[in-house]
Amino acid sequence: MAEAHPDQFGIVQKMYYSWDFIDNAQGKYEIKYPDENKSRLYTFSVDLENRKNRSTYELIENGQVIETIHVLLKDGIATRQMPQKHIFTKEPIENNPRAGADSLYGRYIGLFNSDITNSEWYILIEGNYEDWTYSEVEFLGMPAFLIKGTISEDKSEALAGPFTMTVSKETGALLDLKCYEENEKVGFSITVQDLSINKDIPDDVFVLDVNGNKEVDNTEFNLNGVGYSGEEKTGGEEISHD
Repeated sequence: MAEAHPDQFGIVQKMYYSWDFIDNAQGKYEIKYPDENKSRLYTFSVDLENRKNRSTYELIENGQVIETIHVLLKDGIATRQMPQKHIFTKEPIENNPRAGADSLYGRYIGLFNSDITNSEWYILIEGNYEDWTYSEVEFLGMPAFLIKGTISEDKSEALAGPFTMTVSKETGALLDLKCYEENEKVGFSITVQDLSINKDIPDDVFVLDVNGNKEVDNTEFNLNGVGYSGEEKTGGEEISHD
């Protein structure tokens, strides 16, 4: 299939290896699931070259923020904070017996940004090259591929049906995803509201004030979350601490 569709295979490869083309990125995006009155808003600044990430997850219900989680990865320390609960958790990345340093670093550097910067949504277009086509467009001020097609039930029962996906031509970053239900109604969606890639990010962005908050362990932190399932890459790149 890859040999028969080399251009489409190249788009999938670009998404898969996107971190090879992204030094840093800043942006904001929203994830919505069908038949929910909730949305998930993510704001991030990530510097892959210097191993820093400052990102925020907000769970919004009926227009109100009901949960916020901040994350800061800097100087080999990962900090997460729930400001509404006045708690935070902190752990070193290197020499951490809980998990390999590279694995733990990979989780935290992509926390609340990897839907865009290192998107696993490439699985919707991998191998099924006869199910979609693409055109070259400009999107968010950058060259992009606009992909249109159909997701089969074999590929995803939950998202089966028509879809569109927009991918950065230069970096493979995900710029937009819409999966449609009957009557062209948008079901699941990822909407990028703001994005810049490979621009300088001031160091003063990478700060997180936890003064007045109680430090807790990872297990207690995870159990306090309303929309925080503890499972990785399920609409918010949550960290599992099993």
